[in-house]
Amino acid sequence: MMILDIRTFYLLLTVGNIVMFGALMVFAKFSRLEGSLRLYAYAKLLQGLGMLMVFRREMFLGDFFIIMESALFFTGIFTEAFCLIYVGKQPGKRSMRIWSCGAVAVIATFSFLQMTGTTAWIIICFYAAIFAVTSLFIGIRLVFYNNDTKLKRFFGYFFLCMAIPHVIRGGDIVINHKGNVIFGSYSIQIAVLVFSYIHMLSSTMAYLLMSREIVDKELKLAATTDFLTGVTNRMQFTSLAKRMFALEIREAKSVAVFMFDIDNFKSINDSYGHPMGDRVLVHFATTISDIVRTEDIFARYGGEEFILMLPHTAIKEAEIIANRCKAIIARRLIEDDGIPSYTVSIGIAAMIPDNLDQLDLLIDQADQALLHAKKQGKNQFVKYTELV
Repeated sequence: MMILDIRTFYLLLTVGNIVMFGALMVFAKFSRLEGSLRLYAYAKLLQGLGMLMVFRREMFLGDFFIIMESALFFTGIFTEAFCLIYVGKQPGKRSMRIWSCGAVAVIATFSFLQMTGTTAWIIICFYAAIFAVTSLFIGIRLVFYNNDTKLKRFFGYFFLCMAIPHVIRGGDIVINHKGNVIFGSYSIQIAVLVFSYIHMLSSTMAYLLMSREIVDKELKLAATTDFLTGVTNRMQFTSLAKRMFALEIREAKSVAVFMFDIDNFKSINDSYGHPMGDRVLVHFATTISDIVRTEDIFARYGGEEFILMLPHTAIKEAEIIANRCKAIIARRLIEDDGIPSYTVSIGIAAMIPDNLDQLDLLIDQADQALLHAKKQGKNQFVKYTELV
């Protein structure tokens, strides 16, 4: 004996989608993802309204009413799939047109089947096919094309599994040619509704968790990255530099530090304006970022001052790298005539450390070398060893 009859299962799905809509709309007011979250909430509302209309078929008989309920439901399904696939991303206009055309095509196909009096089991099979295809498409995109995190891959596999009951249901309908038995209490129908309820809850959880993961990554990036240039900020540099320094102590390897300062930066701001000054900072940061190694740490230290820390680098190698930096900056300025010409002064220091306290000392030595380079006429590099 069933604890819940088929109508109760269906009612739970209907109410669940509508309640989910209300909860998401309230949550959207306090969320950084307000726009996309509202779109996902409306997808739930459309599905809930489409399912609610099924209960009113006895009062409003006719093809138009059935087409309206199906149009609402299909639109909600496609919108939900769209939100899950593009969570945290900005879809292009072409993608939005493809999804819109897909939804219109499905609704038009269903309308044609309904208006031409197609056998009921074919229409139900069409429903099952749409559910299966959308679940498969979400799963495939999250697993193979949008799988930049383990969480997305996990939910991708979940949606792939959610397609299985709909495939089984469609196959059963094709084999047994069951009629229009939306509220039919046979085992496969019950299983599909149970899985659909799980899907309703899990898809919302998937959307919220993936959205939260993206927000957390953005917050972490904002906390560790300079907002203008996109390179590491000073606080994050200090954290990374301590780890690198500790490793170099264990391996007894030389560490080099470069302090960069853009010459006459105030004059650039006064002559061209602060927006151009910002472009110069970005130009310099991008140029150096393109030539540093993966293991190096490059950061904006403050204002127009930048710092570069290189592991396994002795003073002679540092001198070669400094010449390379100056050369590539000059070459990039020739290539980009939209940036006013600028030069940099560089202070260099290197040592084989034996304790973490020497990190501040090394940075201070590079800073002293930089000050000496500025005093000597700028547009040059000075090694700390030349001062002692």
